[in-house]
Amino acid sequence: MVAYSAEILTVLVASPGDVPTARGVVRAEIEGWTRSALRRALGVELRAKLWELDSVPELGTGDAQQVLNRQLLDEADILIAVFHARLGTATARAASGTAEEIEGAIARGMPVHVFVDLGGVPRDHDPQQLAELNDFLTSLRERGLIGDFRSDDELARKVRQALDADVDQFNRRRAAAAAAADISVREQPTDGAAARAPNTVWRDDLNAAADVVLGVDSLGAAQAVDGSPEWIKETLSERRMEILDASAGLVRQVTNAVRSGDPEIASMWLDLVPTLAPNPYRGGSTALLNLLRAPGAVLFHAGGLAACAMRDDALTGLLLTERIQVDDPFHGLRPAVVSLRADLLYDTGWPSQQLRGYLVPILAEANGERRAGEAWERWIYLVSVATTYLGSVLPGVYSDHPYLRVSGPHVEALTVPVGAAIRREVAEAGDDGPLLAAGLCGKNAELFEEAARTFESNFGVWADRADWQQLPGGGGTLPSGPHYPGERKD
Repeated sequence: MVAYSAEILTVLVASPGDVPTARGVVRAEIEGWTRSALRRALGVELRAKLWELDSVPELGTGDAQQVLNRQLLDEADILIAVFHARLGTATARAASGTAEEIEGAIARGMPVHVFVDLGGVPRDHDPQQLAELNDFLTSLRERGLIGDFRSDDELARKVRQALDADVDQFNRRRAAAAAAADISVREQPTDGAAARAPNTVWRDDLNAAADVVLGVDSLGAAQAVDGSPEWIKETLSERRMEILDASAGLVRQVTNAVRSGDPEIASMWLDLVPTLAPNPYRGGSTALLNLLRAPGAVLFHAGGLAACAMRDDALTGLLLTERIQVDDPFHGLRPAVVSLRADLLYDTGWPSQQLRGYLVPILAEANGERRAGEAWERWIYLVSVATTYLGSVLPGVYSDHPYLRVSGPHVEALTVPVGAAIRREVAEAGDDGPLLAAGLCGKNAELFEEAARTFESNFGVWADRADWQQLPGGGGTLPSGPHYPGERKD
């Protein structure tokens, strides 16, 4: 096993006592970042510091806040503060202990991120505390930008973005210092491999992972692609498993590449999409020929899923436009989003269900199950809307039935819960929002809305029929809340 070196950055979680849940969310994001494969790729680990877990009782060296400052703040590299309706108890030097920690971190030049819970103020809140908090926040806004949130999920996403930005800045400073001192910009493996620039490492690792996939016997030119129906069915299953096993490493590399947020690294894996989705120019079983292009589909959807997990809407929008193309055996150069479909890999009636089952657990390794599931809903919905739009401007484009939740009673077409939030988000951002600015739906919010409503209507009708087909012969019920089409409710 190859050892590796990592720089440890300490993240102090600061807050008054009325936000215990939010403190837990911040801590979970810090620990989740360090559990992810990204720590090895970037050579950085993050450690959360909370006063209730990491402070040590100490007397005779100052007041309580001074002790905490010395034990926690002085050892921190990053500070994340969370507020709701209280500022906290005043100290001898500041309006509260949290305020003192923020001011101390700013004075040290540390990255400081302040988030405010905009949820409803508790009925038993202290008006004086709320007024003091608002005054303090006003003073901070005069010196920078404060974030807000309305849910645990939104806070988690914004904390992860902040941490990624902090690590990126740290690595940039580290690389600049290393270059100035004419030393290696990256910690070296213990096997003595030569020093490589960070982006060279990314390129080498991505290419190595792609080579593993390209080396799969099932993709070789000498492989037979025709035979009896029984042989095709058995061979399809065997080759699919071989391709998926070989692709897992590449999916993890691409997930980390997207999380890096570096446009140069993004171009590296995007360049691999057409390489892994070649036009076979061969005859034979369509299902087996599709497998030759399937690694490109896996790579494309893995990148889009990771982009949605990171809420990188500019990259997500780019992936769903005509600018990312592959050589389709039936149509020539085509947008990847209409050519690299789940049915290249899975020959079932609901192929995206199987694709989700493969990709989401891999993404969850670095992002957690909840975020990975939410990213799937966002990605596959946007894929469907983009495909619906492109079907109106290109010949031979059709939409399949994506693995998306639906809800509603059986009196009309079922609805797509995730759609309302995304349509509202796009409408509020307008044509200049990152999804549309990247080229999605002709950069036009009205065209996006039209495509979204068309897709939702068609999918809702199909989902309703699929549900009714699942009803037991003697009658029965189906869930009216969010569920996948065809689920039974006993």
